[in-house]
Amino acid sequence: MNQKMLLLMLSLAFAAFPQQDTIMEKTDTTEAKVVVPGPAAPAVVTSNASRDQEYSREELQTKLAGYARMHNAGRALLGVGIPLTCAGIVGLAGGIAMLSNGQPSSVALLIVGEVGIGFGPEMLIAGAVLNNIGGKKQREYEQRLQVGLGINGISLTYLF
Repeated sequence: MNQKMLLLMLSLAFAAFPQQDTIMEKTDTTEAKVVVPGPAAPAVVTSNASRDQEYSREELQTKLAGYARMHNAGRALLGVGIPLTCAGIVGLAGGIAMLSNGQPSSVALLIVGEVGIGFGPEMLIAGAVLNNIGGKKQREYEQRLQVGLGINGISLTYLF
């Protein structure tokens, strides 16, 4: 496998992840200090209370688009990983059988089998993980976008 093909596969795999550098988790931190008198010196007790703020509609749509890309990339990796794994298994089995009969074309079939076994399961596993996580997060953010004030009134969605 040449370098251009490997770089293309890696860029497709990393393009699936949502862009988290622009939207970080928002927290509103309030700090309260209480001075407790003690025998030697006063002790200061600090309490940090943080709560998550709601994302704006644009931020939710950006995150939704990122998880949709992740979900689509997972499906694509699954679609390529399953046949590649099967071709690798068949290629190795056929190559070994042909090699035992002394046929010269068995080497090419063994190479195809090795490439299939080398890349297929990894793509299959990565595709399953990306598809699962991306799909769950995509549904979650779609539901978050449905809850809220609408043009015609208030829409309420029960999530459980």
